[in-house]
Amino acid sequence: MKILIKLPAIIYRTYIDRGQDIPYFRTIVTLVSILFLHAVHVALLFDFPSTYIMPWSSKETKSVQWFYGTIYFGILYAVIAMIYQKGKLEKVTVTQRQIKRCKLILPIYLTVCILLLVALLIKLGVEKGKINL
Repeated sequence: MKILIKLPAIIYRTYIDRGQDIPYFRTIVTLVSILFLHAVHVALLFDFPSTYIMPWSSKETKSVQWFYGTIYFGILYAVIAMIYQKGKLEKVTVTQRQIKRCKLILPIYLTVCILLLVALLIKLGVEKGKINL
């Protein structure tokens, strides 16, 4: 269970070490993005309806879709921010070696997640007959 607080703390310290603005906000957004990407991976892998992941319809206006998306991700942000409070992240001891590894691994991890998403979307398109290979 320590890894669940250690990993966000390492990401937080990585943003601080880089001299990025608002490192806590960036950390929470990174965690929400990773969580959402993995939820979409699971949904595509097991062929769940898209409304299970994003509860809105494409038939609605763009302003309504943006409103629902803002509410949806705002709730995710608030929950993750309550779990990983800034004070908790600052109390965790992080070594320079861990920060250096995070600087290397995090971009690679996000790239692999996005490539997996593309592969799963192509697989879904082929299965539904929308993409002919």
